[in-house]
Parts: sequence; C-alpha cells; structure tokens
Amino acid sequence: MKQQIAESKDVRWFTARAWPIGVEKPTDWNEQKFIGRLLSSKMAVQYINDWSSKHLGVVIPVTCIKDFGMITLMDDRLIQVIPNTGKRADGQPLDRLIVAKKIARALDAYAWMGYPHDDPEGEEKLLALIASQF
Repeated sequence: MKQQIAESKDVRWFTARAWPIGVEKPTDWNEQKFIGRLLSSKMAVQYINDWSSKHLGVVIPVTCIKDFGMITLMDDRLIQVIPNTGKRADGQPLDRLIVAKKIARALDAYAWMGYPHDDPEGEEKLLALIASQF
C-alpha cells in the first residue's frame, strides 16, 4: 500500500464498517436506527483515518461502495472467484460449510437489527438453509 501511495495511485480503504456513509437510508429502517448506525460508521471511519495517518503518513479515503473502476482488491482473507461461476480462481473446491458458517456469523452480526434469536436450533436451521443454496 505504501508503494501505491508513493506512486500516486488512487488507494482506498474498502470496509463494511463504513456503511451506511454515502448511501440512502434503507426503507425498512426507522430514523433512530439509521442514525445510530451512521454514527457508528463515522466513528469507525475516524479510527481508520487516525490509523492511516499515523502508520501511512496520509489519510486514505474510506468507502463501503464497490467501484467498477477498481483494479485490485487486497484483503487478508480474500479468495478470488471466477465471475458468475461461484468457482475459485485457484481451482480449489469451495468449502460450502465454511462459507455457510461465515454467512451465518455475518447474519448474527445483524441480530441487533431485530431478527429473532430465541430459537435454540436457529443456528443449525440457518446453516442448513444457507448451505442448501450453494
């Protein structure tokens, strides 16, 4: 990243933590919920800006919106897939259970949005449902 900055390349942080900055309020969200999430995302972006300034010497723009002009996406957990196939570019099989668990964990992160979590078998049902979609 430092090399790209030195080469004056357009570098951005891409993170879900920046959501919903730059997007409209979802129609099914009330104003209080949206403002709470917006404040949380602004705090996250400020933390990223502070870190970026301290460790990279510059503040890099933060976004949660993919850009069709993007050339490269770097991530510590990213696995490249072939567009519109669902197949890994490295030829390795896609571990459906791992993907399902990651999706379930992601959905669990949104439990605060009001989704019910009182079903003790809910996680297993959710994992089975998601796994059946692959």
